Parts: sequence; C-alpha cells; structure tokens
Amino acid sequence: MAEIFLGSDSNPGGRKYNEDRTAVDHFTTRAGLRLDVAVVCDGVGGEEHGERAAQLAVDTVLHQLRLSQEAEITRLITTAVRAANAAVFAEAERLQGRQTMACTMVLALIVDGKVLHVANVGDSRIYLSRGGALQQLTRDHTFANVMVWLGKLTPEAAASNPDADKVMRALGVNAALQVDQGVYLSTTDYGEANVEGRAGFPLQVGDSILLCSDGLVKHAPSTGQPLITAGEIARTLRTYEGQPAAQALISTALGRIPIGDPVDNITVAVLQTADPARAVLRRGQQAVQQRRQSSRMVLVALAVALPLGALLLLSVGAFAGFFAITRRNANATTTQMARLTELALVQTQTAEAWTPTPTRPLPTTVPTLVPGEIAKLFAGPHLLAVLLDDNRLLQVPASEPWFIAVNHRSVGANANLHLAGGSQLQLQSVTDARFQVRLLEGSQVFVQSGPYPNGAEIEFAGLTVLTTARGCLGTEYAGPATLTA
Repeated sequence: MAEIFLGSDSNPGGRKYNEDRTAVDHFTTRAGLRLDVAVVCDGVGGEEHGERAAQLAVDTVLHQLRLSQEAEITRLITTAVRAANAAVFAEAERLQGRQTMACTMVLALIVDGKVLHVANVGDSRIYLSRGGALQQLTRDHTFANVMVWLGKLTPEAAASNPDADKVMRALGVNAALQVDQGVYLSTTDYGEANVEGRAGFPLQVGDSILLCSDGLVKHAPSTGQPLITAGEIARTLRTYEGQPAAQALISTALGRIPIGDPVDNITVAVLQTADPARAVLRRGQQAVQQRRQSSRMVLVALAVALPLGALLLLSVGAFAGFFAITRRNANATTTQMARLTELALVQTQTAEAWTPTPTRPLPTTVPTLVPGEIAKLFAGPHLLAVLLDDNRLLQVPASEPWFIAVNHRSVGANANLHLAGGSQLQLQSVTDARFQVRLLEGSQVFVQSGPYPNGAEIEFAGLTVLTTARGCLGTEYAGPATLTA
C-alpha cells in the first residue's frame, strides 16, 4: 500500500465562531478495506446549530466507515453519508423551536493508497493537484447547476438567475438524501460524472487531493481579491505535504483578510501521495530565499536611544539619514515624514519608550496584553483590533492614519508603527529579538523599534530590498521605481 500523507486545518476567518469541522484518518474497516479518509463539513444555522451539525456529521461518517462490513466501496460511502444525514436530521427534529440546522459535506477516501473515491453534498469542494495544475473534481450543488442537470434551464439562463448560487443540497434538511459520487474532470453531466466516480479515480505519484469549505475560494468583501489563487494552492501542494501543507494554505488565506472583513470560516484537508520531488522543491525554495537574502541591499538606520530633543527635531522634518533609491522631490518627502513623526510624538509622549533596551516598564496608554496577542491597532486613541496572527494585511483608509503597538510579550516598552493614510502593510513575524513587516506600494511608515534588540526588518513588495531599523526610521514606498528612507 502506497503511503498517503494526511493534514487538516481550520480557522474562523473573519467570523466570531467557526462552524466548519474537519477530520483526517487512516484505518482498516471491518470488511478489510484499508482507507485513508478526509472529510470537511460547513455548518449552517443560528446560535451553535451549525457547528453542532458539522461535528455530528463528521463523527457519524467516520464511525460508520470504521464499523461497516460493506466491502463494496460505493455502497459503503452512500450508507455512511446517509447515516450522517440521518443523525443531523434527527438532532434538528429533536430541538424545539429550532432554527436551521444543517451542513455541507465533502468526503474523500483512498483505497489501498491507490484509488480515490469522493462524495459531495452542498458547495464545499474537492480538488486534484497534479503536475502543477489544480482541477476541481466536484460540482457545487447550487441552483444553477441543479437546474442544468435537471434540464430545466440552459447554462446561460441558470447562471443569470438571481438564485444561481443558492445551495440546494445539504445534510439535515430532509430525511432522504442523494449522494453525489461524481468526478467532474471530463464532464459536467451529473450521470456521466457519477459513472466515472463510482469506478474509482486512479492516483499518480505526486497527486494531492484538497478538500475545502467554500471560505477558502471566496474573495475578500472589501477588496474583491481572492484569499488564495489556484496557482498558489498548486505550488503549496507541490512543495509541502501533510499537516504543513494544510497549515500553509490556511496561513496564505489569512494573510489576505483585511481588518474587519467578515470573511467566512476557512477549512482544508489534504490527502497526498508520496513524492520525493517535494523535498527537492523545498530545498530549492530555501536556497533561492537564501540567495535573495544575501543579494539584497540592506539599508540600516541607526538612531539608538534618541533623546527627546532629537525626536523634537524629527517632528519638524530634520530627518537624519535619507537613503534615496531614485531621485524624487526631497522637500515633499521631508514634509510627509515630518507629519508622520509629529503623529508619533503625540501618540507616544515619552522619549524613553524608544530606547532599545529599557530597564523598567514604562507608562503607556496601550491596553493590557490579551492571550495570543502580537500587536494592537489604533486609529488615534481608539483601539480598532487586537492582532492575533502574524500575517494579516492591514489596509489604512485614506482619510486617517493608523498606529500599531507591537509587544507580544507585554514587557517594557512597545515597538511602534505609524502608518499614513492609504498605506498597506503585513506584520509578518514577531519574535523576542525582532519583528518583520512587509510594505506594499503607496505606503508611508514611521518605525520605532522599541525593545526589540535586532530592530525591525522592512521588506518592500516587488523589490529585493530589505531595510533594518534599530531605533527610528521613516520610509515612503511609492512603487518599485521610487523608495525613500
């Protein structure tokens, strides 16, 4: 039996609660079938009903698969999924005055490490990554697709219908359930796809099977940008395997969520055949990163333990040390940097906060650290958000500047980032020694490295330039052609 690597991860995204559930496992059924299994369910319902439905469905389908004495794989799948539907439906009926309690499900089974079988109910998805390309194996059970399958609407009419994306099939809605075991690689016809899927889909060396809730493939509401592209998914699955692959996919998607966007829960599960090329690709990727790091122009700004007088000079635009990548209007840049510095002085109020090695906690208006925190985000005196992950994209509105207080240990002073309106930044990594940020085009930032001895590393999107700031640094990144520090 070929080795199969398993992994799964889930995150609430921009929501308060996570109604997704997932599981991966490998076992031998009572009928002697050796299975590698992955399942993802996306819950629907008020209060805790959605997550209860999803968890019940996951638990039931795995329990049924393990204990079944059915040796015919398609009947095994149908029976297990219908048992999960019956369990959710019965629980929904048991609740008095219930709201909707239901969930989607995608299920993937690999038999003897060689042949894939799938099942789908709803709009969660299963993808195949093969040879660097990503292809969807399942079809969403939306109004548009169902009407086309039934022959009631043409594809064009179905796509233009206001209910085109409405989910038409889910666990827990009806006592009866039709289980879609289709593989839709070469056809969009429901019957043909199910004939192919029930026969089993042979896997090749290096194949990756991705199961996901629809949150992974949605776009951020405020930007309209995808959280992760098909190319990024394929590259990740070619480079990582098992749990690291699942975590890398979630991490990439989370880094694209703007602050405050109500992005859906995001859940993934992966099943991957062994492939020696993944280790080679990982080593190659690491070597490329090391070469890029060594070839970068490193601009170091040292302003250690600046006294209050130096900060006051900064506030009127007397900036010490400008490094110009390309020629630009120096007077305009000085004025912009002075405004950022002036804001920094108002919000910070004490020069001691900028010393790199403070000897005692300093007075601050920043609220107390909460569990998992790496930074806090402010607009003026108002706390906007507590940043709990280290790769979120922050997009500053053009109308007002933002201020980030970085202190993941809540010891001594904070490091501070003052962002001008319209700036975009990712806080990529925070350790005891340093923190790393990535600036996007059109951004202006004033950095004070605070208690981090190795300072702040600033990467500029699209450039092989890394700036290290120990003390204070103001920089404007207008674009690849113009960078002023």
